[in-house]
Amino acid sequence: MLKLYLFFILILFVKVSAQGQADYGVFPQEQEFYRGGKIKLFDKIRTLLKDHNLQPCEDDQQFYTASVLIRENATAVFVKDFDSANIARNRCAYDMFRKVLPHLKGWVPAEVGGKPTAAIAEVRFIPADHFEEKRFHPNEFTKQPEFPGGFAAFQKEFGKNFNSKSVDSDAKTISIQVSFDVNELGKMENIKVTGDHNWDLAVAAVAAVQRITMRWKPAEVNGKAVKASMRLPISMRFR
Repeated sequence: MLKLYLFFILILFVKVSAQGQADYGVFPQEQEFYRGGKIKLFDKIRTLLKDHNLQPCEDDQQFYTASVLIRENATAVFVKDFDSANIARNRCAYDMFRKVLPHLKGWVPAEVGGKPTAAIAEVRFIPADHFEEKRFHPNEFTKQPEFPGGFAAFQKEFGKNFNSKSVDSDAKTISIQVSFDVNELGKMENIKVTGDHNWDLAVAAVAAVQRITMRWKPAEVNGKAVKASMRLPISMRFR
C-alpha cells in the first residue's frame, strides 16, 4: 500500500529580484549583514541623517522596509520596489532611505559554503526613531506574524485541508515552496508556488492554504501592523 508522508516548515522571509538580474537568495538569518550588527547600522544611519541635514518626516508613523542586494564584494544596491501603493503611503521614509543608502559602507556579504555570496537583506527604516534620543534595541524592533494557536495550529489546519490523494509522482520524494503574504489585517494573500515544482503538489498546497480562513496576528514594527512575506517549504515522500 502506498504511504505518504508530508513535511513542512514555515519561515519568515522576503524574496525579491533585482530587475534584469537573476533571483538572489535571502540573507541567512543567523548572519549579520552589517559590520557591528543592526545597532551599528542604526547608529550609522542616525549620523548620516545629521551630517546631511535631513529633517524628520511630518508624519512620525512613516515606515519603509527596503530590500538591499549585498554583493560578494561587500557593496550594496537598492532592489527596485514594485509596491507603488506602499511607497506612496511612506514616501518620506522611502526617499530618506534612498538618500542614505549610498553612504552606508559597512555591509557584509552572506557566507554560503565558506564563500561570500550575493544575497538580499531586509532593512527596516523608521525615520522617527533616528531623530529621537533613545537607544536602539533590535529585539524590540519587530514582532513576527502569529497564527492563532501557533505553528502547530497552522500545521493542523493545513493538513486538514490538504488533499494528498490528488498528488501523484514517480519520484520517491517531491518538494515545493509556497509563498504568501500576511497583510496588515492578518489575511493571507498573493499565494503562489516558487521554483521548480510538481504540479499536483503545487495545486494541492495552494488550495490547502486558500481554505484556511483564520486570520493571523500581523507582523509589527514599533507597534505598527505591517505586511510580511512567508515561505512554506513542503516535501512529500512516497514508499
